[in-house]
Amino acid sequence: MEKLVMKGDIITPMFSAGGNNRKAEFRLSELKALMRSTFRIASHIVETKELYKKESQLFGDAEHHASPIRLQVTETNWNVQKKPMLLHKTDTRDSMMECLEVGGTYRIVLRKILNQGESIAFYQNWLILSSILGGLGKRSRRARGCITLATEMEPKLHLTKETLLPWIVEQLNSLNTSTASLENLPSPYIIQNGKIRINSNSQIITIWKKHKRPVIEQIYLGKPIINIQSYLRNVDEASHKIKKFYILPQGESFATGHVNKGKFASSLIISVTRTSDGILIPVYTFVKAVDRNRILDEEHEERNQMISYIEEAP
Repeated sequence: MEKLVMKGDIITPMFSAGGNNRKAEFRLSELKALMRSTFRIASHIVETKELYKKESQLFGDAEHHASPIRLQVTETNWNVQKKPMLLHKTDTRDSMMECLEVGGTYRIVLRKILNQGESIAFYQNWLILSSILGGLGKRSRRARGCITLATEMEPKLHLTKETLLPWIVEQLNSLNTSTASLENLPSPYIIQNGKIRINSNSQIITIWKKHKRPVIEQIYLGKPIINIQSYLRNVDEASHKIKKFYILPQGESFATGHVNKGKFASSLIISVTRTSDGILIPVYTFVKAVDRNRILDEEHEERNQMISYIEEAP
């Protein structure tokens, strides 16, 4: 069994709790779930059975495949505080919850069973990628529960603002070009005008149009964050503003999440990462907005408007 030790810290409040839904804790089950959900939105496998088969090979399943990896949290050092989860309201008492506070540190031991799954380097990079594109706990699509991860042997990947997107696109393309049904095709993601986008190659577009599930459309970085609390407040206010002021096309539903016609998770994932030179940067990930086989916000107008609320706020 191979072993790798990673270390990290919490960079936005983590509202994660166990069965009682009250006591804040760092839950490895949520970290594993984040790795799986990142795989699903990153993979361009169209057939559901094939997607599930590949996911099972990588991360295990409940019936046939034990997980090829084991995760263990050690040497934790964090503070638990009660904080408001929603910051756009003047009276935040109703949204007060325990959270793991910013600055908490930990080590994660990654163990991999030999001859199963991918290489341990793959899982190391996938953990790091997942931590860049998502968070843990409640409101993880609204920049809560964001963490950093790095190996102890190589504490910095030297992911500056300039090298971050190229590294992300390398991981996304590496996953997809190794898939049997997609091998020998062009890389599905490219960097264009400072954003990760779908490759305009006709074969890739043909595959893209077949997806009836959330798959990454584009990723780009926001302005460096000066004050994390102010930024999170801007995110919450923007989530409120988009429902209040944005005028939807007739008969459409919000692509940034809605409950009026059935629950729909936001197709805009907002996370925060920290570069190797210590800069906090927002990461905006657009996934295909599929609601009961309808495609919402195809031109990204709604999601871009929400980001403008965030980025242009004082």
